[in-house]
Amino acid sequence: MKKVLLLLIFFQLQQEIMSLNHLDSLKSIYYSELSNDSIKKNTLSKIIYSYYTEGITDSLTKYSKIGEKLSKKLNDSSMMGSAINFQAVSYMNKGNWNSALKKLKEALTIFENLKMENQIKLCMHNIAAVYSSTGKPKEAIKIYEDLMESKEMLKNNPLNFIRINIMIGITYDELKKINKAREFYFDAIEVNNDYDSTKSFQSFIYTVLGFSYLEQSGVYVDYGKKSYERSKVNLSKNRKKELLDTAFYFLEKARLSPFSPFTSSIGLEDGYYLGLASYYVAKKLYKKAEKYINLKDTNFKNPYSAINYYEIKAKINKAVKNYKYGFEDLERVIKLQDSIKKLDAKEEVVKYEFEIKQRLDSLKYLDDIKLEQQKTNAKEEELKAEKRFELVLEIGIFIILISLYFIYKQLKKTKIQKALIEEKQIEITDSINYAKKIQDALLISTVSLKEFIPESFIFFKPKDIVSGDFYWIHKNNNGTIFFTVADCTGHGVPGAFMSMIGNSLLNENIIENKIEDTGLILDNARASIIKSLHQKDIRSESRDGMDMALCKYNHKNKTVEYSGANNPLIHISGETINKIKGDSQPIGIYSGELKSFKKNKVKVKEGDMLYLFSDGFHDQFGGDKGKKYMSGKFYKFLLSISKEDTEKQSKLIENEFERWRGNIEQIDDVCVMGVKVT
Repeated sequence: MKKVLLLLIFFQLQQEIMSLNHLDSLKSIYYSELSNDSIKKNTLSKIIYSYYTEGITDSLTKYSKIGEKLSKKLNDSSMMGSAINFQAVSYMNKGNWNSALKKLKEALTIFENLKMENQIKLCMHNIAAVYSSTGKPKEAIKIYEDLMESKEMLKNNPLNFIRINIMIGITYDELKKINKAREFYFDAIEVNNDYDSTKSFQSFIYTVLGFSYLEQSGVYVDYGKKSYERSKVNLSKNRKKELLDTAFYFLEKARLSPFSPFTSSIGLEDGYYLGLASYYVAKKLYKKAEKYINLKDTNFKNPYSAINYYEIKAKINKAVKNYKYGFEDLERVIKLQDSIKKLDAKEEVVKYEFEIKQRLDSLKYLDDIKLEQQKTNAKEEELKAEKRFELVLEIGIFIILISLYFIYKQLKKTKIQKALIEEKQIEITDSINYAKKIQDALLISTVSLKEFIPESFIFFKPKDIVSGDFYWIHKNNNGTIFFTVADCTGHGVPGAFMSMIGNSLLNENIIENKIEDTGLILDNARASIIKSLHQKDIRSESRDGMDMALCKYNHKNKTVEYSGANNPLIHISGETINKIKGDSQPIGIYSGELKSFKKNKVKVKEGDMLYLFSDGFHDQFGGDKGKKYMSGKFYKFLLSISKEDTEKQSKLIENEFERWRGNIEQIDDVCVMGVKVT
């Protein structure tokens, strides 16, 4: 939503919304034979500004070019700079970023020579917009912050201060720096309340803030971004409720705020009506959600709003069992997504052309000469190659004709076979990639892990696209933290299926059934796998299962409860390595006696390290002799890095694995989790 609004509003942010309804009379004056150069200049300036404020791009381009010609005739540098700047804005409206940037730099040079500070700032503002629109938010941020350094801006023009704060906030959102973005939104609100009696931007700022909290809660998709996948969030119920309530607060304030011509011109109602509807859907208050959906005008200003509108409608219709209409809404969503993907592809081409042109424009004259010489040399080589080819062709034509018939028959057969194989490979790869998306959605992210345990890391490296290793973490309401690393039978697709089963069993036992006994959790998981996979005995066709190390950490009394299926827990305290062995049995059927999994109590202190891992790292072949790394060497390596911060430990583990492996193929999935006691 914020990305879309950025593209929609930037140019309106540079000026007050106004309308000049006397364009025809102005043109009559300009083209009158009685008008002298001075009258023409003043009249033309009004014509250009009128087209600018009304957003009539083609006319703005035409008359700003006329203004440039007139300024040359009058030798008026100030007028020339303004005309060129307006040309740049017209190119920006059309998405012609390369031409816009070129014209903006021309205008900037003129204004710098004239020392016209306000016009310099305007040009820099526009240049920042070009950078924002061409995937260069960091460059845009630098310009915006340079503009903000001028204290006179707030004193002389508080609206400019508000506008730039908004733009900086939106651009920081693009960089995924949410808290930083909100600082600028709140600064804009403060100044808007103090200096702007009309509250021109109040509704807009509150809407943007509302969507910021909606997205963070995971209930809203920003279809203005390049990915159409829903945000992967792992929040507690209390945190999600807090974010949703905050979103509602700002969206409701937006709805009740004064409505300026500016907000009407960009269809801001699309924003807060959709936001309020999303909020009530998340609360399962579908009647209220439907109320705000019905209030929203369906004359959409952009396709992104349309996607969100129909997606929310689909959810409401599904909830109230209007399945027919819900299905129709989803069909509209899919069609709109496809159209946006096509637009995104076009935008990427424009960006590429823009970057290429920038580089070419930066070449000096000498570089241009060298380039031309290279082209000439290349042409000569091409001609020589053509002559050589003609000679070879004359010599070999007879042989080719003799062989052609036999080659053709074989080639035709081979092509058909190749096409079939490639088609199947594509289908298989697409399916596996989709499976990876599902698996990734189930795995907790590194960011979420650090939310529960700040001093921690995950080194996760599947052998194939999907993995038989998985990791899992959960924090109870009482503050108890469960974390685990598991190694399922096999790797690739078979292993991934088992990892999903394992993930589901942990959710069932710990989250749903609220079991806190680590041994009992493993017992229950084993029983479920044996039953689900029909593992009657060791001779069963299915002998799949998993090895696992499961820990329960109590922060208050600094104790860890551990149960393991084959996989150990490594506890490093100072210079001492403590290996706590798990039971020598998997989670699943095996040849030995099935015993209950034991609980192990481990006392820890601040600064201690806990490591859980699969066997992928220490079983990897490598080194000078192509041997296994081995577990003993792995434990010593963990000791050598245990004093480092967790982020650095993760990098060191990755480097050590790649160093050892060298050019040898990875033989298994690798997963290492490290937790520092704080």
